[in-house]
Amino acid sequence: MPITTLALENKPLVVCTTSVLASIVEDLAGDQVVVEIIASPAVCPGHYDVKPSDIDAFKRASLILAHGFEPWVDDLLQASQSEAAVVYIKGPWNTPSLLKARYQAVSQALSEYLGIDTSAKLEDCLNSIDEVDAYLKEVAQSSGFADMPVVCMLWQKSFIEYLGFKVVAYYGPPEMVSAQQYESIIANATQSGAK
Repeated sequence: MPITTLALENKPLVVCTTSVLASIVEDLAGDQVVVEIIASPAVCPGHYDVKPSDIDAFKRASLILAHGFEPWVDDLLQASQSEAAVVYIKGPWNTPSLLKARYQAVSQALSEYLGIDTSAKLEDCLNSIDEVDAYLKEVAQSSGFADMPVVCMLWQKSFIEYLGFKVVAYYGPPEMVSAQQYESIIANATQSGAK
């Protein structure tokens, strides 16, 4: 979505490297900011190919939020000569407690660098996450997930364990897993009775 000059005159532009960070900013700051996402959610941010419009976004940014694993952020900063603060919101977000920590970090960045008080929205978001946490734990318990042996992708491991499953084997991104590793994963899964 194009950003109009008028919108930028009235609201700070928060450039987020991913839709994960953008959704947190939108939840917390709402229409107090304009949010622009660099990497589409359909693309791994680690493998994203930058475009000229990304340089422009960095140049216009009031604040830039990144996870820290995007190898292209420094290149965009250098090419854009952006004066915006870059805040790295590091760590995973795939369990309720981890997601709450990301919300708190983004809230702090919005306050510190843009002077936006998101404390009321933050409290609402944290309460909503707690509600989802309770619901997921109830589903996990009623479904008998506790100690059920499973195999999962590395990036899902903490969430799967949070649900109570026993991860007996896990694998990385497909391009990094050899045939020998797949054989080992299958053997561990079979031996452990993984579902």
